[in-house]
This record gives sequence, C-alpha cells and structure tokens, in this order.
Amino acid sequence: MKRLVEEYNRLYPNYASTGVVEVDYTFDETSNSGRLDTFQHLTVNGMNGIVIPNVIVKDDTSIFQKAGSNVILKEDCDGIFLTKQDGQKYIYLCELKSSFSTQQISKAKNQIIGSYLKLHSLLSLLQSYNPTEWTVKGIIASFAPNEEQKAYLLRQKEAGDKVGNFCYNLHRDKRYHMPKVDCWNFHFPMNVPELTLHYISIPDKSTKFAVDFDSLK
Repeated sequence: MKRLVEEYNRLYPNYASTGVVEVDYTFDETSNSGRLDTFQHLTVNGMNGIVIPNVIVKDDTSIFQKAGSNVILKEDCDGIFLTKQDGQKYIYLCELKSSFSTQQISKAKNQIIGSYLKLHSLLSLLQSYNPTEWTVKGIIASFAPNEEQKAYLLRQKEAGDKVGNFCYNLHRDKRYHMPKVDCWNFHFPMNVPELTLHYISIPDKSTKFAVDFDSLK
C-alpha cells in the first residue's frame, strides 16, 4: 500500500495524500458548514489508514458530464481512505447525510459507487494497483429516522419497493451487502464490484459524531 500511495502522489501531486492517519480522522460535509440542523462531521477513531482527497473524484466528474455518461458517474462522496487489516486491503468511501429519506439514502449509495468507479479509473494508471487485491466498503452516516419515516420504510418494503427495501434493511441491520452479480446486472455496463455498505445512525440531530473503526470492519 505504501508503494501505491507513493505512485499516486507522484502522478497526482496536486491531490496528494498526506500519509498514514494512525489515530482519529474527521470527514467533513463542507456544504453544510455553519448550517443549522445538519450533520457536518464524522470522526473515525483508530482508523489507521491513508486518506485520499475526495476532491479528486469531484474534479474528475467533468469528463463524464461532457460524455453524457450515466448519472452515477457525476456523483461524488465526502471521504475516501485506504487501509490494510489482517492482510486484506480495503477502500472505504464515506457519505454524510442530514436526512434518512429514501431519496437521500439511495443517493448516498450512488455517490459511493460513482466515487469508487472514478477512483478506480484513476488508480488503474498506477503500476502497483491491482483491483482484485482490494475490498470495497461504503459508510453512510445520517440522522436517525423518526417514527414516521420508519413506518414509511416498512410500508415501502411490504409493498415490494426496491429502494424502500434497501433503506429498510440498511437501517435495520446497519450494513447491506451487494454481491458482484447484482452490481453488474443493475449497473451494466459499468464494472461495479461486490461491496458492503455500513450505516451509522446519528442521534439527536448532532452536528458531529464519532465511531470506532472496529465497528466498520
């Protein structure tokens, strides 16, 4: 992983990583800065990873806009980090939301997938990057749904609504696994890998929240 980051910094110096974060790191939703009743900061305790500036995938969006590509490739997330745990390499992508509406949670999923695809395309130029060595994970953090929202999710799930079912299961289980075959079929022709989404429920509409990295493995 060290060599990969060295190559990354050499090829993308204006988006360079500052190196390993061994303790805590805070991801910010900059568009919510100073706004009332919004979730703004997620701190990951004990991350022990390497942060990739998320602005690189944001700036990479222009080519897909000009190409008229799938809307998912025009999305970006709030944070990216790489880590190695027990010999396995992981790419984590984070998205912060101030609402647990089906629209916002589904959008967060798309932001994570779109950001991964753009990051993957950029890393593919590096000699030491082999996508088969990496497991992809997403983190969605949002204000906890209220009772009305939870009742709505249940109704949507019982009605067979796919988005409602996804959001209901993500909230209930605090994680959602997406097998490769489902990702390939749903997002054809894009090469979306198998991935797991972790959900963090933010109580009391707090503007900031901290979570231990161990809970995201």
